[in-house]
Amino acid sequence: MVRALSFLLSFCAVAALASAQMVQPVHFSTSMRETGVATAEVVFSATIDDGWHVYSTNLGSDGPISASLLVNQLQGAEIDGPLAPAGKEIKKIDNM
Repeated sequence: MVRALSFLLSFCAVAALASAQMVQPVHFSTSMRETGVATAEVVFSATIDDGWHVYSTNLGSDGPISASLLVNQLQGAEIDGPLAPAGKEIKKIDNM
């Protein structure tokens, strides 16, 4: 009985210490620039922690899944054009 209780307490202690945490290595910010009377450009900027990467938005269909952005529809607004990468892009073959 003591052995079973000891095992149960040890298991509970390990389970409490090993709680999973959600890793969020990419941090986003947004800005908007008016480009006309009724148009604007929205810029999504990402800061990526060291050791992590994000795939580009314009990959072919024979590789990994391209980066995408899900935007809720705003009343009176519409998307005019695709999500386009800008900034430092590293091109290399991922052996995975």
